[in-house]
Amino acid sequence: MNLTMIAKEIKFTVIFLIKKIQKVNKMLILFIVIIKKMR
Repeated sequence: MNLTMIAKEIKFTVIFLIKKIQKVNKMLILFIVIIKKMR
């Protein structure tokens, strides 16, 4: 494993995590909106 390969792996992992977090945030916002509408 050379440095460029490690850097690419880290970059890919970070992008993947950011996308996952954004997806979870969207779901949480939708969930909160639904709860507020039910009240």
